[in-house]
Amino acid sequence: MHLPRVQYRFLLSKTDGGRANLRNNTYSAGATYLGTVEKVEGDFAYLTQKNKFCVGEEIAIMRPGDTDIFTKVLSMEDAETGESLILVLTEAVFKASLSIMPEKQDVLRRME
Repeated sequence: MHLPRVQYRFLLSKTDGGRANLRNNTYSAGATYLGTVEKVEGDFAYLTQKNKFCVGEEIAIMRPGDTDIFTKVLSMEDAETGESLILVLTEAVFKASLSIMPEKQDVLRRME
């Protein structure tokens, strides 16, 4: 397979010995995105959830400036019915009580 000369510049780099070396293009996130805080009312944060998590799990609240605040999920309820939930499997809007309350638009994630 022949790559045009321009592509070689992006794929190869030189080591100190002058040998060509392929760059490592792997990506490791280190965390799973769980959802975003839509609003906070009283003891509950209303969340739009994207990946599953459950009561009792420790999650991280990501704030601007590369700051993670670790909190525990104390309870979860359906936002409309108030029905108690243990685990949310599908994309949903619900309210959760956390040991440390997030602020509006905070991102929630699980560290890997």
